Amino acid sequence: MSYRRDLTAKSRFIDGDIINGYIQHRTDKNSRIIFQFSQPYIIGSIRLLLNEECSYYVRVATNNKNWSPRLFEDNVSGWRLVTFPKQPVTYIKVVGTKAPSNVFRLRQLECPAV
Repeated sequence: MSYRRDLTAKSRFIDGDIINGYIQHRTDKNSRIIFQFSQPYIIGSIRLLLNEECSYYVRVATNNKNWSPRLFEDNVSGWRLVTFPKQPVTYIKVVGTKAPSNVFRLRQLECPAV
């Protein structure tokens, strides 16, 4: 799986399973993908590459508690762009709500930081 992130080793996915080059989770009420930067960055967009048609939402936070909703899309695939007013972000949460075989797969996450 390739994704852009800051260059420190402490930035990482803290929730979700990496299997066969995808970060994925089951589409149930308790599963999600969470990426944590090593420090807050000012961001205003996130690009996601979805391999299959699915539904999902994205939220961002600085403290892993107070999540700001940013986008919900239904029945989409391919490259998706999430844009929002620039703000400090430490965590990105991606939650698949519908996917083939009830497994949401994210192929790539890109997030340019200021």
